[in-house]
Amino acid sequence: MQAWLWTRTVKCPNPACGCDIPLATSFVLCSKAGQELWADPYYAGKDLRFHIRSGPCPEEKLTNKFSSKGARFRCPACGTVTSDEFVKQSGCENKFGSAIMAVLLDNDGNRTFREPDDVQVKAASVSAPEDAPIGTIPNNAHWFSPPGFGLTEYADLFTARQMTMLLCFSDLLKEVQDKAASDALAAGLSPSGGHISQGGTGALAYGQAIGIYLAILVDMLADHHSTVCSWDPGSFRIRNTFRRQAIPMTWTYAEANPFADISGNYSALLNKLTETIAELPCGAVSKVYHGDAVAAEYPENVLICTELPYFKAIGYAHLSDYFYIWLRRSLQHIYPELFNQTVTSKEELSTVSQYYGEPPETAKDKYEAGLKQVCAKLYAAASNDYPALLIFEYRRDDEPSMQNGGRSHWYAITEAILSAGFTVSCVLPLWDKKEAEKGISARVLIVCRKGQERLSGATRRGFVSTFKRSFPERLPELLKNADPSDHRIIAMGCGMSIFSEYKAIINADGSKMSTRDALQIILQEIDEFFIDAYTEDNDPEGLRED
Repeated sequence: MQAWLWTRTVKCPNPACGCDIPLATSFVLCSKAGQELWADPYYAGKDLRFHIRSGPCPEEKLTNKFSSKGARFRCPACGTVTSDEFVKQSGCENKFGSAIMAVLLDNDGNRTFREPDDVQVKAASVSAPEDAPIGTIPNNAHWFSPPGFGLTEYADLFTARQMTMLLCFSDLLKEVQDKAASDALAAGLSPSGGHISQGGTGALAYGQAIGIYLAILVDMLADHHSTVCSWDPGSFRIRNTFRRQAIPMTWTYAEANPFADISGNYSALLNKLTETIAELPCGAVSKVYHGDAVAAEYPENVLICTELPYFKAIGYAHLSDYFYIWLRRSLQHIYPELFNQTVTSKEELSTVSQYYGEPPETAKDKYEAGLKQVCAKLYAAASNDYPALLIFEYRRDDEPSMQNGGRSHWYAITEAILSAGFTVSCVLPLWDKKEAEKGISARVLIVCRKGQERLSGATRRGFVSTFKRSFPERLPELLKNADPSDHRIIAMGCGMSIFSEYKAIINADGSKMSTRDALQIILQEIDEFFIDAYTEDNDPEGLRED
């Protein structure tokens, strides 16, 4: 068996029916042309079962979800449509069930589906482990949908069989670590040398290092083996849990055999891990610790490369608990100080906290002040010889706010970087998505410099005049060989670079030009540049707007 395709179920609210309703967002098993397969629900008495049908799935059979919004599903037996409230209440009362729609087989290299039998149903019916990792999912629908349906613990996101598998792998790590240390000792490594957390280099530290890498493998398995993993009928593969920085509610999900030739299997993930390790540089000493970025003490004269929190876009600390709970189980005996908490701390600067009860303006003020403190610390620690590399998010929907002098994500990071003393060299997109998946936001690399000589100052009129001349001269060179969809981001970096060359720009009233005013000027020049540079018949996507 390669995989099992499941659907969550709920009892029909019609008292005259009482059948299990499949909460299926899709019954399609394979959508490849000429190989189409789909699962057709039927009932043997009150028992929900599925026939595997060949050919394209009829439109009315694609799903029994009644509407694109909410959790409304039609009962195949009696036609009753659930309400969103009924499904949520059923989940919160622990009344969800599950049913196997189909079993994926590998028949001499040809993958196919068959209807589940009693053997498969019985094999999946294992008792839930009692010692699952502890961790509560935040009741925050912006990033986490499951708690609204009663799935309140991270352990609720795994089948009993998946949880048993992950616990087994995690708990075996200590045994594997001891075996690796024994083999290293037999091969001549020092019996002393100390613990890896104290910089040890002997047999013990070697075994612990193997355990650390395998703990990462357990995390990789957790990403590919949960009830948030859905099935891709076009590519015959299982999608991993974190396709984006959120945990959605998944109604139909795929459970993979970790030892089969299927996406997310143990061997494939282990190979990916070892290939990565093989490319890691050796020789330098690394130190790992956790702490508040605002309060931490940084070393001096170092090359900085860090990803800063994206305002309110991503709940770093809360999302990280999905992986932290497994790392803690696997590695607490090696790094007790790193894993001394059941879940990660949520007090540090990780995102705007307005989703957790603080008024929006208070949350923004607190976040922006913290961001400035972090950038000031990074500036003090940064090398004069090498650039600092700061990763952030650029959003096109921030631009109207910037053009009107308002607060935005980009204003916050720009103000923090420049007020710390950095100059900006350039801004480059860091796409980790296919071209077709690019949206209104992008991770960007902000390349900064410390200790650069700056022009003493200029009047606002003089700066604007210089900017209008310099910007169109510099930008074309930066845009060479760049994808058109990246042009606007690169242009923003060019504008910031020119502005940061000055120590101060003085307005007509004697006040200092603010970063907010500078962003307005930069965006205006970007728009004028692209309007002049591109005609309607030669307009790279995303540069012009109607």
